[in-house]
Amino acid sequence: MLSVISSRTVLLTAVVALAVLLPAAPADAWSGAGFVKRGAFVKFLVTATAATAATLPAATIAAAILTLPPAATTLPAATPPANANSCGNTILPESTVPGAYYVKCFDQKIRQITLQDGQTLDITQGSTNAGMGGRTGIALWNSSILLTRLLTSLCAEGRALVSSSAKNEDVNVIELGCGVGLPSLAVAKYVKGVAATDGNEEVLQLTRQNARDNGKGNVAVGGLRWGEMLDDSYDNKFDLAIGSDLTYNSAAWPLLTETLVSVLRPNGRFIYLITGHAGFNLESELNGFLTFLEGAGGLRVNAVLGRELTERMRALVGAEEGMVLRDGGVKVVVIDRK
Repeated sequence: MLSVISSRTVLLTAVVALAVLLPAAPADAWSGAGFVKRGAFVKFLVTATAATAATLPAATIAAAILTLPPAATTLPAATPPANANSCGNTILPESTVPGAYYVKCFDQKIRQITLQDGQTLDITQGSTNAGMGGRTGIALWNSSILLTRLLTSLCAEGRALVSSSAKNEDVNVIELGCGVGLPSLAVAKYVKGVAATDGNEEVLQLTRQNARDNGKGNVAVGGLRWGEMLDDSYDNKFDLAIGSDLTYNSAAWPLLTETLVSVLRPNGRFIYLITGHAGFNLESELNGFLTFLEGAGGLRVNAVLGRELTERMRALVGAEEGMVLRDGGVKVVVIDRK
């Protein structure tokens, strides 16, 4: 069952979140379930908690993160697809809409994704007519596409996802916040089994359909609300957890940390990718989460692997670097279970 987060680490979450997120957030900032009025909060930091908050040196955090370097010159023009049918696995510009963000290709019912390893996957998306607030998982996001590229490139080259002693075909994977399921479906080709999980039943229906339509018999789709597991069906079952854009809401940091500690086996791994969005400070968001995670115990940031993968991430973005940087950049962090 889930480990209990101490009052010390819960306090750390509040302090770090207020310190690093509020300065960057606009009065209306997206929080997954819709907009949260951050302008009503007062930024504060209690001096007595300073020693508690300083659990991870800034240099350690920076070394652990794979970062696209800031553009030294004017960014190249980023041209979106002329029509929805040309979307494919292209990285697309975002626009802000009430309650969330929007990408042109969200309106394409089925988006066909062709990966560098030769796989072609048909991904059914939900209707955006009811708006995206609280329903962000019904569509395919840039972060999901980039995470898929990263995982399949590693697997196609025979790189071990977890450790050199564990063959990928023996690895059990769980995706947290799977959305329409692209990373789960893509990595299923290489691993023993995948559990695609989300807390939204509308999203899970789409993922189940995508698993069936693409013949992914080793992908099990199920509901999972972080911190609310009522049985041991997920406990210590997985060698690898994957996810993208999960930390935008600081209130979820303790639940995500608890869930990772619970679902991962000892020496298991979490590969996490985050992209920027208008109105969010990506650096502050990720640094805040990592500071909390290290302070909570049970998990550690793998800085060595992070540095090794830096050049790979740049190559996977390639000509779309201008598009990615416009929306705030992309980072990948590797976290190991102790």
